[in-house]
Amino acid sequence: VDLSKENFENHSFNKYNTSVNGTEVPNNWKTATNNTNTSYVNSGIISADNSLIAGINPSLSGNENYLYISSLSDTYFGYTSATSYTFESEKYYKISINVLTRYLNQEDKKDDINYGASIKLADSSEIMLCGIDTEGVWRTYTIYASFTTSLTSKITLALGYVDEATAGEVLFDNLTIETI
Repeated sequence: VDLSKENFENHSFNKYNTSVNGTEVPNNWKTATNNTNTSYVNSGIISADNSLIAGINPSLSGNENYLYISSLSDTYFGYTSATSYTFESEKYYKISINVLTRYLNQEDKKDDINYGASIKLADSSEIMLCGIDTEGVWRTYTIYASFTTSLTSKITLALGYVDEATAGEVLFDNLTIETI
């Protein structure tokens, strides 16, 4: 997958490897989770006309397929790209993605933590957005970054975060990385 432009079209994924409720499993992404039991998670590529996401407005990009993660129980579950992107030193980058969350909940909520979806450079402990809650509306999230030394990293898109397990739904669409 070319991380500079990932729109979750089916040509990037195994159409024949389907799971329940019509979601398709990404073949260029790997599961990212700290849970041993993921039987309550429904995830994969979903088309805009799937009944699971009835009532959701079209994505800001107009794409017809999204990365979908849903859980009725608190979880940290996501996907990490199988390929890496090289961020060269002393250049500026813009990483953008459209995100929609709904029905977010947290069973043992702590007041000082924002629960929700997360976007992270997998090989950096500093570049991330966590606690994303769009309340059922598509929003574009952007990370601007510059590095003093080059970094080769994958990207993780998830419901929840390592210590911030979350229940609910998240849709991701139109991941782009640009040099600016």
